[in-house]
Amino acid sequence: MKNAPISQTEYQKNPNQRAVLEVIKLMKDRLQTPFSVDEMASLANMSERNFRKVFKEMTGKPPKEFHSDIRMQNALNFLREGYSVGSVARFLGFSSPFYFSNVFLKYFGVRPSDAGELQKNATVPE
Repeated sequence: MKNAPISQTEYQKNPNQRAVLEVIKLMKDRLQTPFSVDEMASLANMSERNFRKVFKEMTGKPPKEFHSDIRMQNALNFLREGYSVGSVARFLGFSSPFYFSNVFLKYFGVRPSDAGELQKNATVPE
């Protein structure tokens, strides 16, 4: 069961939550960077254990899963815009188009080359 979302005002009062929001912004700005949870916690100036706890309270997901979801949703959007599988894989920091294709298939149930067949409102599975 997910906790009720925390209001924006509460985020502004809590320095740990502000730090997590900054890490989330960084994840979105640097899609190609494969952050480890240790790196995320360090960026937030928090222990890894506390970072994981606060992050999950705020988002409902562990940090790595949340980061993967951001990357996969962007991958889907880029593929729908007509970018090649190889260029999307490189842009998002995957080690190879083959590995990216396997990750994409696992998330969406279709190969990246078939991304156009997904409904327009398809998103990362919960």
